[in-house]
Amino acid sequence: MRVVCYPAHDPHFTHFRSCLKKFEKLSLFPHTHKSINEQISLLDDSLAELGFNNHTIHTAPLIRREEPYENCDISIRYKIFYKLFNFTRHVNISYATLVVDKHTCKQQFDITRLLAKQLSDLIKENLTYFTKFDKIIVYYDHGQYQLSNVLVAIFTSMLQNCYFKKVHPSKYKLFQTADLLCTLTLLKVKLKQGQELTKSEKLFFGSVGKLKKTYLKYLDKIKF
Repeated sequence: MRVVCYPAHDPHFTHFRSCLKKFEKLSLFPHTHKSINEQISLLDDSLAELGFNNHTIHTAPLIRREEPYENCDISIRYKIFYKLFNFTRHVNISYATLVVDKHTCKQQFDITRLLAKQLSDLIKENLTYFTKFDKIIVYYDHGQYQLSNVLVAIFTSMLQNCYFKKVHPSKYKLFQTADLLCTLTLLKVKLKQGQELTKSEKLFFGSVGKLKKTYLKYLDKIKF
């Protein structure tokens, strides 16, 4: 999900993306509102050279060699991954991620309640930042009904001039960036909890040390 914030003279973008499976995650991505057309063109051109024209990158399937990458060898998949990562580094974003372990929740209501509490706390801690915007437009990508309700309830109750629109991830490169950062955040959470990488993850990244040094260390640099 994406939230676009417009202040009087200094617009910013904020992006949300939910990632499912064991963890429920909601990530916030603010960055300076400036044209990223050059970076988008560079990414599209570099993907076209690899045979992926007008392609929407899906990070987790890329790592696991799942559709539509089941016939791509690891060198091609890694190039695609790194090109998206390099694009992300050049669009000047920062992020914050809310994480709920589903296994600690008895029902969906518990997940929704915890995410709402974390989002509310995040906005309170950064209220000065959010209240400088004249307009807040929340774009979400047809995600979970419960998560959409969390965004509507929390943003409209804590901030003024909030509007909500649906968009499709393929139309926005920054949704693909959000997908990448959610995937890396999940890997970081797994390692922090003492879990091992899967066979596919080990094969793709080479080693835990390389994963931490090349990618996870970057997450600390852009934390919101």
